[in-house]
Amino acid sequence: WTDHEYRDPAGLTPGQLLKEALAKRGYEPGTSEIPGGSGWGTWRQTTGRILESLFPLAGDRGGFPGLKGPYLGQEPPGTTPEVFAPGIISTDGRFEGGATFSADGELFIYKQFYRDQPIPEQIWFSEQKDGIWGEPRRPSFNGEHADWDFHFAPFGRAFYFTSRRPATINGEPAQPSNIWVAEHSAGDWSEPRLLEYPVNVADSYSGFPSLANDKTIYFHSLRENGLGKIDIYRARLEDGKYTSVENLGAPVNSEHREFDPCVAPDGSYLLFVSNRPADPDREYDLFISFLRPGGTWSEPRGLGHLLGTNPGLPNVTPDGRFLFYADYSGVLEETDIHWVDTGIFDQFRPPGSP
Repeated sequence: WTDHEYRDPAGLTPGQLLKEALAKRGYEPGTSEIPGGSGWGTWRQTTGRILESLFPLAGDRGGFPGLKGPYLGQEPPGTTPEVFAPGIISTDGRFEGGATFSADGELFIYKQFYRDQPIPEQIWFSEQKDGIWGEPRRPSFNGEHADWDFHFAPFGRAFYFTSRRPATINGEPAQPSNIWVAEHSAGDWSEPRLLEYPVNVADSYSGFPSLANDKTIYFHSLRENGLGKIDIYRARLEDGKYTSVENLGAPVNSEHREFDPCVAPDGSYLLFVSNRPADPDREYDLFISFLRPGGTWSEPRGLGHLLGTNPGLPNVTPDGRFLFYADYSGVLEETDIHWVDTGIFDQFRPPGSP
């Protein structure tokens, strides 16, 4: 736990309040045992319960409201972008981005960024139970390692994410950025599993995984023989395994940087961020390319003039209805989550595209 995660209403530090609370429970400084139990598991459970009773989570903005209904009960937007859950999820003075919903619509995950923390990226999730959205909390696997750039698959509750946690691929220590997956079931998270080679390779980094309904995975990676410094790749599931990786090539990739891919659930279009010189007002822009009959991709079109200043971290909901994204205005702490109806893309759809 960190000072940033908990607010102290009495002016004491978390360490001071924890020490007082443990003393009341009979804990003596210098020992490793908690009365009523033993071992590290008991220590974590006891201190966790104490801290949660003493401090509200950072996700609590003065009492999390009892939100009901799809998309945290927020009124869906049209083709004009809106801030998502203002004052509840998107707040002043803090970075929020990377919003994603599970296929059943009952899990919502987003990230916050704390510049002054050892691990700046923090993942938060809210679960809908009995029609009520719960207060955001950290998933059990997030905290020890940096985890970021994620999507729920458009099926089940499989959560794909990028992580710096240690990994070994084909017997070799891997670069510190790889794609992992964790499952949410029966109210808890599984241990993250490293995706197999060749999605992850030991001598490069891969990230920002996004899956289509047919389980084809799209991601960005820095690999030999790419078109630019970083390119977008995909791998198709064959006999239950990802056996080969394909660079999407031009016109999606270029000699510039292409990253943060998000594929439509039905695979009909691809969103990605690039610094290709398309708009003189933007160093980076969010682009869309449509899959043509025959499997080729249309010429990418920039979306920044419709979405905001510097849109990024795209995520299309599993039902294909909405795009969630972060709009970076130039000040990190002022970045909020936005959403918009995907009907905004129709004006760019080439004739004959699905």
